[in-house]
Amino acid sequence: MLSRCILESTALRYELELAWYGYVDGLPTPSGPYATKAGRLQAFRRYMNAWSNLFWEETRVPIPPSTSYEIDGGVYASSDGHSLWCMELPSSLRGTKLKKWSYSNIGFVVADFTFNPKQDLLIAIELSVPSCHCSSSILTRIFSRQQVEGEDYDDWVYDASAANWKPVVHILSLKTGAAHPRASNPHLLPDIYANVGLMQMRIMGNLYGLLCPVATDDRTGFVAYEWDTGKKIVVRDCFALR
Repeated sequence: MLSRCILESTALRYELELAWYGYVDGLPTPSGPYATKAGRLQAFRRYMNAWSNLFWEETRVPIPPSTSYEIDGGVYASSDGHSLWCMELPSSLRGTKLKKWSYSNIGFVVADFTFNPKQDLLIAIELSVPSCHCSSSILTRIFSRQQVEGEDYDDWVYDASAANWKPVVHILSLKTGAAHPRASNPHLLPDIYANVGLMQMRIMGNLYGLLCPVATDDRTGFVAYEWDTGKKIVVRDCFALR
């Protein structure tokens, strides 16, 4: 009896198949093919079949030169250090169309970034000028990938990495590039050092973690925040990385 009830209920089969593959239902759609459970079940089965058999649709989109990029939640974003270029990836299975947006001048040199489309969240790192003979022009040259006459590009990266920059964490809206409306403090100042090209970041819900290995002495700084409240949860400065 229970088996027949499940087989006869499209809504139950949809929820069970989602749970079997580790998925959850998305936001409701007022109209279109994904407005009903039956439509969503058919789309989900096509999606899983495409993954199982490696069937895909190819869409080629030119992208500008960049120094860093990331993909999350069906969105591709890249940066050349001064601007951010974003694209929502098209998919007939997910019912999404190609959408592009960009910020021509984000207001600072972007050393690295991460984002979460579901929360309209963009977290970008600015590196403040180190307390040594190096200047901010070095960082600008690194991210514009310009060669300096008589010096190798790798030497510039090494010199900047050895400078131990201070990170500034900007909490922004992915859609607008402005301060995120949920962030009580959109500019966080973790008391750790950072190196160009060595930072790692993760977002999980309202938590944000920044890991900064220091190339000069095999030591690492780590800090975690509630990005919306600005509350510092964990900070570890200069511990050995194993």
